[in-house]
Amino acid sequence: MTSSDRQRLEALANKWLKGNITLEEEEEFSAWYNRDQDLPVFVPPHAAGSEEEHREKILTEIRRRKQRIPYTGWWGRGAAAALLLLALACGGFLFTYGYKNRAGRVESAISGDVVPGGEKATLIFDNGHSVRLDEQQNGVLIDDHGVRVRKEDGMVVYEATGPGQAKTGYNIITTPRGGQYSLRLPDGSTVWLNAASSLRYPTRFTGGNRTVELKGEAFFDIVPYETPGKGGAGKIPFVVNVHGKQTVTVLGTRFNINGYDDELSVKTTLVEGSIEVLAGKGESTRLKPNQQSTLASNGRLTVTERPDMEEAIAWKNGQILFKDTDIKDIMRQIERWYDVDVVYRDEIPTRLYNGGISRNSKLSSLLEILETSGIRFKVEGKQIIVTR
Repeated sequence: MTSSDRQRLEALANKWLKGNITLEEEEEFSAWYNRDQDLPVFVPPHAAGSEEEHREKILTEIRRRKQRIPYTGWWGRGAAAALLLLALACGGFLFTYGYKNRAGRVESAISGDVVPGGEKATLIFDNGHSVRLDEQQNGVLIDDHGVRVRKEDGMVVYEATGPGQAKTGYNIITTPRGGQYSLRLPDGSTVWLNAASSLRYPTRFTGGNRTVELKGEAFFDIVPYETPGKGGAGKIPFVVNVHGKQTVTVLGTRFNINGYDDELSVKTTLVEGSIEVLAGKGESTRLKPNQQSTLASNGRLTVTERPDMEEAIAWKNGQILFKDTDIKDIMRQIERWYDVDVVYRDEIPTRLYNGGISRNSKLSSLLEILETSGIRFKVEGKQIIVTR
């Protein structure tokens, strides 16, 4: 797309948003959307004072046109999707779909709202005592047996302060649905834990490895490490046991593991460095940067070259992104992040969605965008009912 094309589309987008676009201009904008609906258009910062204001302007316009346009063609919903594409360029969100819409007016059943998740977690100490981290003030949580544990704005930090006890203790950090948290391990490595996940880890690393146990999803930034007092005998590997399904062994690297029980596979995505993935049934592979391993339920381990890295770690960067994703896959993420239950009242047709939304968005914003595809949602408390 040339600079002049981009400027032209920017002008058309702003006219559409203001409601003063002519019929000829609307047809031009429509032709662009049908031709290149996966290409975002830049909307400059002066279009709105803030991301939230920009999002609200778009949603308000979508609601207004839902009421005004009888949807006899693609434009009513297609234009909404096109505007949502524009919003992503300003740090907002998008949702698109690659099929022609049926005629018929959208009647939204969305009422009330559900706020997104936040920094929530429970820390369980080796002695069984537990604390809700989101209810604690910043500062030292415990200082015992040569280990100090403190809270720092959404992160738990471990520090070795002395020789410690002879027996290694283990702690567990667990996030609920609608929660996330980060952790600085005793070796200086950092772990970001997604919603409905847990990590079991030692309060200090000794011996020939650093082993932790993961349930759910986490992003790891692992630093090289040598056991103190060993005279630099060699780097100690870091091992992630993924709920008994696979192990990931690294020295120092950055990677993401999605190992939720309700997903069809375990996906391990390498950002930098090198890791070895060993499946429970004995298959193994070594990943290079920008590779992703997939462990299927039948135990088969495959490797994808150049996966969509942005999608794989979107949650850590404050986004929910979908690339050719089925609605049920999307709703599982919604269940975990918004702490809701999803019920399907009808057989929902298979459609692949491409798009995203900020994880700070309220549930109604996301569902209103999804409704542009013809699927209906009814929110009753903490339950979402999905119909056609």
